[in-house]
Amino acid sequence: MPRWPLVAVILCGAAAVERAVTATDLVEGFDDANASAAAWRIAESDASPRLLLQERSRVSPHGGTACERLLVEAGHGTVLRLDYPVGPVAVIDELRGGLWVRSNRPDVRLAVRVVLPGYVSRTTGRPVETLLVCGSTRDVDRWEHLEIQALPAALARQVPALRLEHGPQGDLTGAVATHLVLDVYGGPGRHEIEIDELRLTGCVTASGGPARRPEGSPTVDGAVRPASNQSLEAADPPAGLTRGVIEVGGLPFFPRAVEHNGEPLVALKGLGFNCVHLPVPATAELLAEARRADVWVICPPPPIPDVDV
Repeated sequence: MPRWPLVAVILCGAAAVERAVTATDLVEGFDDANASAAAWRIAESDASPRLLLQERSRVSPHGGTACERLLVEAGHGTVLRLDYPVGPVAVIDELRGGLWVRSNRPDVRLAVRVVLPGYVSRTTGRPVETLLVCGSTRDVDRWEHLEIQALPAALARQVPALRLEHGPQGDLTGAVATHLVLDVYGGPGRHEIEIDELRLTGCVTASGGPARRPEGSPTVDGAVRPASNQSLEAADPPAGLTRGVIEVGGLPFFPRAVEHNGEPLVALKGLGFNCVHLPVPATAELLAEARRADVWVICPPPPIPDVDV
């Protein structure tokens, strides 16, 4: 199915595209003493951890009236991760934020857990999960802010390693962030961790569940392409509006549109645009070029011919 009728029927222009996308903010100050004390949980560890205390502490929070405090005893090992559910939300440039951390150990590392529904591991047979590391603390017993930003670029940098571990036929489309992760291990002994003022902006819920990438869409290695125009048309994912949010292949889609003035679409794609806007209906040649470049076209539909009844 050609791409332009789907988009053109839904939208009249680039401005309408952007207005149709809605995002929310996740803000947690850990101030409510009556809230569950288990917002963060021990996720993975090889150090035989033992949770001694978890509470909303009113002693020296970074902001507000309280923070989340955990006291964990750990043995010898290399990993002690805590995680906090945030999704699934789409991994897009607009997804960013951070939190404040204080610990009696240095080098507390913040990461985002990402699931790739279109990339099934040849080893496990399950969708690939990976951690995108965002930053780490330097001091002890001092509040430090760790930031989350540029997640799509961080994910793209992991592609070579993912290929080696899980196989070359993988797809990053539909990547979702599911948890924030703190790796707090600093050696055997007690680990005291305090967390406050978590904020995540640009959260677009990945409603509809993970979508399977159609055959013929770009893959991680980019080496496999359909052999005919018929295959290309079958590869177009469904697009539409769901509760005011544009979805492509069942997942939220953030358009970045630019007026098209004859530039090669692959060049515009390289500049970060995923849509082009035309004042007139697109030609068949331009639609074919758009498919090859993985760019969407926003334009009026073609005229409907008069039919004598």
